[in-house]
Amino acid sequence: MGKLSLLFVLLLGLSASVAAQTRYYNESKTFKEDGYTYQCDVMEKIGWVKLYNAEEKWVAAPVTKKGSSEPFVMLVEDYEPLTTAGKNAKAFSAAIAPCKKVATDILNAYKTRLESDNLDITMGINPDTGKVEGVYFEFVNMSGYGTLPVSVYRQIEKGLIGKQFTPTALGKTLSYIPCRIGIRFK
Repeated sequence: MGKLSLLFVLLLGLSASVAAQTRYYNESKTFKEDGYTYQCDVMEKIGWVKLYNAEEKWVAAPVTKKGSSEPFVMLVEDYEPLTTAGKNAKAFSAAIAPCKKVATDILNAYKTRLESDNLDITMGINPDTGKVEGVYFEFVNMSGYGTLPVSVYRQIEKGLIGKQFTPTALGKTLSYIPCRIGIRFK
């Protein structure tokens, strides 16, 4: 009976270690991958991760009016869309649907470990061309998203770069247009 109990405990321990996932984003660091470099910034007390291509020019820059260093602020009561997609909820949903599809198609392979967790993806849209030129990701490091290797985020980034939006007159006056989408599997 003792040997059977020992075997059971060993198998239980083995299955727990197999089920455990590597957490890649517990501390701020740089990932040098095959042909690209990603930066991971972690707010340590809360585990909030910002992950982005190190060449991303807008991730740390505030949105400003062109030619100004003052951050652009829009109050809710003064809301004016920055892209034609922002004119109403239906137009916005239609415009971001292809972007969400890029992300969910790639993430579907990991769906079971991502259920009920949130991923925020912010795209930096060039106000002159309307094209997505930069992407960064935000999530909690203890979520399932903290177990995905950088290569998964790179795939999503590559799928989003070049997606087209139409800037409004106000959007064209800014240094860049941020567009955030949320991903959550239920």
